[in-house]
Amino acid sequence: MLLMYEHVLEKFYGIKLNGSFDLVYPVTDTATGMKRYYKLRCDRKFVDIRLKGKLPLIQDCAVCLNTFRIMDP
Repeated sequence: MLLMYEHVLEKFYGIKLNGSFDLVYPVTDTATGMKRYYKLRCDRKFVDIRLKGKLPLIQDCAVCLNTFRIMDP
């Protein structure tokens, strides 16, 4: 969800977030029992989002507009 919100903020509001949004999933090999970690990277070249309706104002959003990081609620 965070990756999609980041995409919406950048595309429609012009807010580029600073931060790492890597997704790392642990997967256990059933044969050996060894854990492997897979890092997923979202390539937005293959994702297009379109606006349906009007954009809401984001005056009181959870993004610090000084650092462009998501604030801790």
